[in-house]
Amino acid sequence: MNDITLKPCPTAGTGVHYWAYGAAHHCRRVGVPPDEAERLIASGMTRAPQPGEIESAVRAAYGSPAHTGRRHHHTTAPSTPKWPAVNAEQRQAIVASGIGLADLWEMSPIRLDPDTRHTEWLIDQLFPGDPLLCVGASMRRFTTQPREQLRGSLSGMSLI
Repeated sequence: MNDITLKPCPTAGTGVHYWAYGAAHHCRRVGVPPDEAERLIASGMTRAPQPGEIESAVRAAYGSPAHTGRRHHHTTAPSTPKWPAVNAEQRQAIVASGIGLADLWEMSPIRLDPDTRHTEWLIDQLFPGDPLLCVGASMRRFTTQPREQLRGSLSGMSLI
């Protein structure tokens, strides 16, 4: 059994479903077996899970519809996870190098005032010209328009 702590689940109606998916991905990243991930997610939920909700989240996170320790037995071959497993030794070597966020900030040739929004300037740097951009205030509220038609409204968009 893994010693893992999940972020607290939000109250019912405020993102429990999304939390379950995030929790499943976290479990996969830290090496929790799928059946144990299902148990951890179920124990952390603040409402009764919808039928198949937890199993679906775990299958999505682990990159395979393969058996997750419950009723569902699929014969599909497991797919390769989208992201490689964390290399703990390499991570520790990077952390031990002593370079932190403040050091990276100091090394940056560009200084941005933290009290000013730089959204429009940053988007111009990343997407020069007038390309089509798909942006959204949420997963359900989004638009695709030429960059110039979006000018002035991008600081209110959390997704691009």
